[in-house]
Amino acid sequence: MFADWPESTRPLRHRFTRKLREAFRGAKKGVRGESNFFVLFFFAAIALTAAIALDCSLVEWCLLILSIGGVVAAELFNSAIEALFSGLDEAARARWYGRLWILLAS
Repeated sequence: MFADWPESTRPLRHRFTRKLREAFRGAKKGVRGESNFFVLFFFAAIALTAAIALDCSLVEWCLLILSIGGVVAAELFNSAIEALFSGLDEAARARWYGRLWILLAS
């Protein structure tokens, strides 16, 4: 119905759902492309199991979920930087090589 409308006049809901769909597609590609996520999700499952066993309070659950989300976001950011670096030509890659490791360590 709104497909033939210009992007600026489309209803906000359709633009938002398209952007949200693209974000989930990017997250799925990032998770599938990195083997680190297996380790990440393994330890997240251990932390969640420990939180259930220790009968954590609501605040502790919120902090735990926020921490897991922050680690996943940082790993996705790391994967994005590595993907951008691999797309550079050889001359640019040679100039940025040492700086990449500093950036990924932060």
